[in-house]
Amino acid sequence: MLGYKKNVYKYLINAECFILSSLWEDPGFVLFEAALSNTPIISSNCRNGPVDIMDNEKNGFLFDNNNVEDLVDKYNQFKLLNEFEVKKKSISAKKYIKKYTIYNHFNKLSSILKIV
Repeated sequence: MLGYKKNVYKYLINAECFILSSLWEDPGFVLFEAALSNTPIISSNCRNGPVDIMDNEKNGFLFDNNNVEDLVDKYNQFKLLNEFEVKKKSISAKKYIKKYTIYNHFNKLSSILKIV
């Protein structure tokens, strides 16, 4: 384990995939970082985030919390994907997280308040 790193992107960009093993993630910023890095995601189905971000596994894989067999199964599914399928999931995740940007939140709030 490398411990705390100020810049995680160089690690994510070079990773085969990102595995989130959290029991709780609020709201899942590490998943945003992985998606921005085009890193394929395998995530625990913990509360607040992953299930929404994975969008029925279009954007990555979800495994049941504390279920090693399910994690291994999802990893094996990931390994069976061809390069095109991996890129498709990674690009889909990157597009999906755009709805969580400050700009998007500003636009939604502005329309509610009729500011702009």
